Amino acid sequence: MEKIEVTLQYTAQDLQHAYKLHFHKMNPFRSRVILVLGALLVLLGIILVFLQSVAGMITWISWFFLVYGILVVVYYYWRINNMGKSAYKRLTEFHYPFTFTFTDEGVQSVGKTLSSKNTWDHYQVALIRPEIILLYPNKLRFILLPKKYFTEGDFEVLSRVVREKVKTK
Repeated sequence: MEKIEVTLQYTAQDLQHAYKLHFHKMNPFRSRVILVLGALLVLLGIILVFLQSVAGMITWISWFFLVYGILVVVYYYWRINNMGKSAYKRLTEFHYPFTFTFTDEGVQSVGKTLSSKNTWDHYQVALIRPEIILLYPNKLRFILLPKKYFTEGDFEVLSRVVREKVKTK
């Protein structure tokens, strides 16, 4: 592989896309626990409202479950659609360009205040999609490499090299 060098200027949308992909693909159950809890609360609230209306009495607990469940579901969708955007606001390092250099030996990245050089075996797993590559040095952190910053040929070469050098999901 020839050396691939690219400069990335991340946007809030880049991080949003990466975080959404990360939570849905790497943690499919854990990312949806809150949604399942909200749905169960709504279902329990509906059942209690129905049972209480048949019995002729209405208590606040059934309405609490119903409203709280709806709020939990709304919160889940709001959070999943704003997670990357809020991370972009907090992580000011992403507001500056990063330069990545990919070789057969590994990955070198240079940012405004960060610099690292890692071999391919440093990365535990990679998530490769047609529009983005996520490289994971551990279960919670990832490097995002959106296709829009690469030339078509460079992105395809990098995807192939990542498949060869890193375990993919």
